[in-house]
Amino acid sequence: MKNQAIYEYIIANLRGKDTLMGLSSLINEYFNDLEEVDNYNELEDRVVLLQYCAEAEHRNIIEIDKNILNNWHGKLISIVEKDIESSNFGAKRLSLLELRGYQHLNPFLNDIDVTVEIVMKSWIELIENVENVPLFPIETFSDRINFFCTNN
Repeated sequence: MKNQAIYEYIIANLRGKDTLMGLSSLINEYFNDLEEVDNYNELEDRVVLLQYCAEAEHRNIIEIDKNILNNWHGKLISIVEKDIESSNFGAKRLSLLELRGYQHLNPFLNDIDVTVEIVMKSWIELIENVENVPLFPIETFSDRINFFCTNN
């Protein structure tokens, strides 16, 4: 519950004030316990917030070094990979594949030549298996693809 409140506060600050200046201790606290993340929603929130932080670092509106962001990014990638390896085919695995693709699309944290292959591999597996998981929320996946296609 506390992490959700921190997440919402940081996002509201960014959207309302267009800055994350002065929030570095709160952001550090939020990412401090990555190894303890044990559910998909919390994992997704961490990945999403890190995407925002990476863009903020690129725009110089955050007081956190890019090396720290890259460290968190590496930990999140490891967590997602471990969760994919341990999940069977089903909604959880497809959600993790979608998330892996999303986290590799950030140009501020990734070597784009390497990550395009990871994104495509993840999303092709998702597409090939989505018909076997009728309750998979395909709209989220579709929204992310639309966002990247229209904003990049």
